[in-house]
Amino acid sequence: MINNDLIIIGGGPGGYVAAVQAARLGLTVTLIEERELGGVCLNRGCIPTKTLVDTAKSIDTVNAGKRRGIVSTGSVGIDLKTAVQFKQRVVKRLGMGIEALLRDSGVSIVKGTATVRPDLTVEISNGETLRAKKMILATGTVPLRLPIPGSDDPRVLTSDEILELETVPDSLAILGCGVIGVEISRIFNIFGARVHVIEALERICPFLDADITEALTQSMTARKIKVSTSARLERIEPRDDNLVLHLADGSTLDASLLLLAVGRAVDDRAFATLDLQRNRQYLAVDANMQTSHPDVYAVGDVNGLCTLAHAAYRMGEIAASHAARTLSGDPSIPIPEFCTELVPGGIFSEPEIGSIGLTETQAVERFGEIRIGRFPMVANGRAVLSGHTDGFIKVIADAKTDKIAGMQMIGQFASELINEAATVIANGLTVAQWGHVIHAHPSVAEALPEAALDCFGRSLHLPQKKSQKNTPE
Repeated sequence: MINNDLIIIGGGPGGYVAAVQAARLGLTVTLIEERELGGVCLNRGCIPTKTLVDTAKSIDTVNAGKRRGIVSTGSVGIDLKTAVQFKQRVVKRLGMGIEALLRDSGVSIVKGTATVRPDLTVEISNGETLRAKKMILATGTVPLRLPIPGSDDPRVLTSDEILELETVPDSLAILGCGVIGVEISRIFNIFGARVHVIEALERICPFLDADITEALTQSMTARKIKVSTSARLERIEPRDDNLVLHLADGSTLDASLLLLAVGRAVDDRAFATLDLQRNRQYLAVDANMQTSHPDVYAVGDVNGLCTLAHAAYRMGEIAASHAARTLSGDPSIPIPEFCTELVPGGIFSEPEIGSIGLTETQAVERFGEIRIGRFPMVANGRAVLSGHTDGFIKVIADAKTDKIAGMQMIGQFASELINEAATVIANGLTVAQWGHVIHAHPSVAEALPEAALDCFGRSLHLPQKKSQKNTPE
């Protein structure tokens, strides 16, 4: 039996970052991964999806070039097989980088399926048995398949399979319109498929403010993506040439393929024998990412705090740092903090969406009185010259302190711009402090301070709001 200071199960964003951090803090670390390093994010999620989004964006840009005087013989299309091969090269390159980073940090990498016994002994499918003083579970999640009659047909896909398609279907139905549903709808719409999104709730992406989701719905509809809300799929009728989807209201629709984008479930196969406290399906953890067992930590999607890769990075740092401090007895080892309200999120829709902090509803519940500032992209010079004038930026501030509490935006580069908002909120800046920061011209980022000052009706590039006479201090 091989003894370690720390065993990490799962080589995704939370797991591999925890391994690097722990090794650099002097621990002996073994990382166990049954598939590819990088986890879902690198291999079946963030990176492959955004690679295809970027390919779709390139097609969109070329096809929109005519109004700029760019002459072509016609529209361009997609060779999906080649696009998928390019995506795979991107994934492979990044995966090799992670492996090199782990090995350079002194982490032992073991390939195989892990099974954790109640005494924290780890049996691996390759025949090895390991034991460690501390353990980090970073096993992530798997796509959820609802027990809908007919869903066992091979043309009913999860987010894993849809990214491996090498031909564009004539039509694609997507059940569920959260982040995955929105991004996949954009990709295959531009690739040439007829796309129909089915959402059971009253609006798509309900975790965002209603004005943002309304703008997104309008954009999707304008691109001929059909969006059905308050719609429930009851059964799937497989036919030789397509799938017939029967909805609860009695209507039907045909599709070549159906994507199930209805959420994910915790992958608990490795630790099923452990009696760990849960919060619904997720492992319950404290601020140090410790589970109900003091020697076991849980990071990333498996704890459900925030199912984003960059959140998992921070959780991995926290767990590794706490384990190192505990084992070494060195109180000087810093332990980073984690707050879900300080995690920015991005949706690579068209236009893009960025969000961080409190929604408008949450801000009202917490503060009572709030200020809201908006700045439309059509008033931004860079947006106009680039032809991307859809969308707006929305700033939410506490009216008592004028500190920025939340921000949502829909428009060009929103997934990048939201990171500036993260810095602003994390450092407790006020509307005035952000609004008076000079930004380069012409840039889309100029719209950020303009939106902030609009909380007082003082945006220089918008008509002054007569009803808002308050002046930022």
